[in-house]
Amino acid sequence: MRASRMLLVCCLPLLSTTALAAPAEPIANLESAFSIEASLLDEEIATYGRARARERRAVADLQRLNAQLDELIEDPNASLSSFTVLEEEVGVAIEVACARAKESAAARQRMYERMRRLSGIVQEYELSEERQQARSGGIAGVWRVEAQPIDLYGVFDLAAENLLVTGTYRMSNGNQGSMRGTLVGSKLELEMIDSRQGAVATVKGVLDTVKGEIRGRWFAFDLSAGRPSSGDWYARKTDAE
Repeated sequence: MRASRMLLVCCLPLLSTTALAAPAEPIANLESAFSIEASLLDEEIATYGRARARERRAVADLQRLNAQLDELIEDPNASLSSFTVLEEEVGVAIEVACARAKESAAARQRMYERMRRLSGIVQEYELSEERQQARSGGIAGVWRVEAQPIDLYGVFDLAAENLLVTGTYRMSNGNQGSMRGTLVGSKLELEMIDSRQGAVATVKGVLDTVKGEIRGRWFAFDLSAGRPSSGDWYARKTDAE
C-alpha cells in the first residue's frame, strides 16, 4: 500500500521536469489537477487505513468468539443455552466482519481510482511534451548565437538525424565553417570546424525546445591567441535567413 503511494508521489519530480518542455497554461492546469488528486488520494489512503483497522478488529472479535465456541464444545458440562447465546454472538460477528471487509474493499477501489487519475495526468504531461516538441522542430533550424566574454555573434544552421547533428556556422569576426556532433536528450555537443583553420572549438549546451533556446559553454582549441579559452554561449532559434 505504502509502496504504491510512493510510486505515485515519485511522479511529481518527473512532471516538474516535463513541465519545462510544455506550454505554461496547460502545465499549470495539470499541476493543479495533480495536486488536487494527490490530496484526495491522501484522504482515500487515510480512509482505507481506518476501514482496515475496523475490519481487523471485527475479524479479531470473530476469531475470539470462535475460540470460545471451540472451548465450549470441549466442555462436557456446557449447556445448550450457552451454545445458543454464543452462536448468536458468532452470527453477529460474522455479519460485522463481512460488512467491515466490504467497506475496506470499497475504500481500496476509491483509492485505485485516484491512482488511475494521477497516472492519467502523468500521461497527459508526456503527450503535451511530445506535441510541443513536434511543433518546435527540435534542434533543426537556424539559431542566432552569442558567445561571451569575447562578444562574438553569429548564426548556426543545424540539421539532425537521430542523435547526429550537423550544420554550418558564420560568425561576426568573419570565421565560418561546418559543425558536427550529437544531441542526446537535451544535451548538445558540437565541434566547430573552420573552413581555413580546421577544428577550432567545441560547444556544449542544453536545448530547451519550448523556448527555442540553447545555453551552455564553449571551449577553444587554440590557447595561444591571448584570448579566453572558454566562456558562455547562448542561441535562440529564428526563421531561416
